[in-house]
Amino acid sequence: MRVISAVVLAMVLVALAAGCRREAPINGIGGFEIGKTQLGQLSGRCIPDEQEPLMRCPLGITAPLGEQKGDLELYFAGKNTDSPLVEILIDVLMCEPAALEAYLVSILGQPGGRTAKRVWWVNEYVYISASVAAGAPSCEVNFVSVTDKARIDTLGGQTGQPAGK
Repeated sequence: MRVISAVVLAMVLVALAAGCRREAPINGIGGFEIGKTQLGQLSGRCIPDEQEPLMRCPLGITAPLGEQKGDLELYFAGKNTDSPLVEILIDVLMCEPAALEAYLVSILGQPGGRTAKRVWWVNEYVYISASVAAGAPSCEVNFVSVTDKARIDTLGGQTGQPAGK
C-alpha cells in the first residue's frame, strides 16, 4: 500500500510540476512595463523633455533595490495619452555600486556584459543597464526596450545575447 501511495504521490507531483507556469522575463518595475504602460494611465505631473520628443514623469516614489532605494522616473514616447512607456530610470542617490550590482545579479542573474562603468542584462523584451562605477556618488538603473538601439548605444552597452535567470 505504501508503494502505491508513493507512486501516486510522485505522479501527482510530476503533473503539478508540468502545469507550473514559467516566470515571465522582467519587462519593468513596480507595475510599469516598457511598451505596455501608457501615459494616460498615470496621474501626476509630467514634463516634456527639452532635448527629445519624450514626456518625462518623475513619480516622487522610490523603488527598493536591496538595501538601497532609488527614485523612479518614467519616459514616454510622446505627449498623447496612448504614448507608450519607453524607459524607466531609477536614480540611486548615495549609491554603493558593488552592493547595487550584487542585488541586481541576485534578481537578474549574471550580467550579459560589462564595461568599467556599467553592467547590463538583456531578455527578449528589455535591456537593463546599471551604472556601477566604483566611487560614484550616485548610480542609475535604466530599463529600455531591446528595440531601442539608439538609447542602448547612448547607455554604452550592447544587446548581445539574452542573459539572466
